[in-house]
Amino acid sequence: LDYAAGAVGNPSSPHEEGRKTKKMLEDARTVIARLLEVQSDDVIFTSGATESNALAILGIAKVGDHVLYLSSAHASVVENMKLLSERGVDIEALPIKDGRVDCEKLKGIVRPKTKLVAMDAVCGETGVVWNTREVAHIVSKHPSSILLHVDASQAPLTEKMTRAHFGADMLTLDASKVGTTRGIGVLVAHRTIPRNALY
Repeated sequence: LDYAAGAVGNPSSPHEEGRKTKKMLEDARTVIARLLEVQSDDVIFTSGATESNALAILGIAKVGDHVLYLSSAHASVVENMKLLSERGVDIEALPIKDGRVDCEKLKGIVRPKTKLVAMDAVCGETGVVWNTREVAHIVSKHPSSILLHVDASQAPLTEKMTRAHFGADMLTLDASKVGTTRGIGVLVAHRTIPRNALY
């Protein structure tokens, strides 16, 4: 009973504690949206970067689609690529040259069935800052609709934290990487991306 009395209310409940919690949640969504220069309804709360990456990757690609990814990315990206492959999605590693995505080669490997490019903003192990905006430019010029997902979990200390800065359609963030509460993450997904694709 002591725990129940002090626990945060369910934001979906109509009682007073639920309403208070819902307001706190929506206030947090508004603050994050302002910081990232997006609309509030672009902000989807998750349990962390792993879940955000899974939503972005597994929700978009279907059987027969083509997906490109950074082979040095976090395990939550790489493991989900393996799942996609098992489901009949054609996965392919992004071409790398001198610590950058080789955009000249990228132009030659995107194709009509390419649906998603997934990459980090910053490598958590080496500190390499990837050329996400150059990649975004390439995929945005392709006639098929290709989404760019950027895991920016490791980027807050070095990069401007807006989706536009990375050129991303979807952006992953993790609270624990900026010294706040573990178990909280965000997937920023442009509102034109169908929400039923992400759940």
